[in-house]
Amino acid sequence: MLAWSNDQKQANWGPGGDSYEASLSQDGRKIAWSDDLGVRIAGVSTTSADPCVFSSPPVTIAAGAQSPSIGGGDFSQITPSGNLTVSLPPRLKIKGLTGASGVVITVRTRSAGRVRVTGTVPASRLGLKGNKKLVVVSGSAVAGSAGPVKVRLRIVSRYRKYKARLKGATVELRIGQGSNLLVRRIKLG
Repeated sequence: MLAWSNDQKQANWGPGGDSYEASLSQDGRKIAWSDDLGVRIAGVSTTSADPCVFSSPPVTIAAGAQSPSIGGGDFSQITPSGNLTVSLPPRLKIKGLTGASGVVITVRTRSAGRVRVTGTVPASRLGLKGNKKLVVVSGSAVAGSAGPVKVRLRIVSRYRKYKARLKGATVELRIGQGSNLLVRRIKLG
């Protein structure tokens, strides 16, 4: 999330501490800033979540440096995940996700290409060890052109035996097409 103070000079995006002097690329896809780690760059935020969910991970390009400048982009023009939108039901039904036809969601794209959807939950939700996020739901479809495409979601076969534990879980859906990424959270019912 591009959460700036009123003077547009300071934000806090993570382990580098307070972030200053952000610079947006002219195509609106990359953002650079300086923080305690130096000058850093990442893909723009993909959601309005706090903390930020960048479309590519932050990379330090000049340790200890300040005053990044990668373009003259206009911050007011950023709409997170503006290239993808999705229509989701109130809940994803476990019965549908384990059925042969899956659960269909509609993703609206601005270009042709493959749309991939993955849904993750923490391993602990399934009673497994570790903090790792596991991909328990997936699906994909190819958009022939800009516009809506239907993506059929199913539970990943190795996690079907955990369907009772998945009921009521909140899944983080990552909907991607090329460099465009949209993140949504939805409950399984």
